[in-house]
Amino acid sequence: MLVMKCAWSGYDVEAELRRLDERYAERARAYEGLADRYDRLTEDNRQFTRDCVAMMQRAANRQEKALDRYFDEMQARTAEIAARTEEIVAEGCAQREALFRMLDRLPPAPGEA
Repeated sequence: MLVMKCAWSGYDVEAELRRLDERYAERARAYEGLADRYDRLTEDNRQFTRDCVAMMQRAANRQEKALDRYFDEMQARTAEIAARTEEIVAEGCAQREALFRMLDRLPPAPGEA
């Protein structure tokens, strides 16, 4: 193996390259470990997101069913109120007609004939 030294300083270039290769290999191993950890965390995050979305979807479905029941009840109640209102209006009309018939049967007031 040829050892290269800088002529003016005695710097061992080959030793420095070996040291840099070792540092690179060490960092590469550390990066691989981090990449594996990142992949696991990413998958955990995806699963967490899926679980959250599923939970919110179930809650939204329950809310939708509850609102459907509520609106069905309100429609039925509104129909009952409308029917009762029609009865009251019809009763008022019948009473008014009866009053008019009674007024028509009264004798004229003195001095109007």
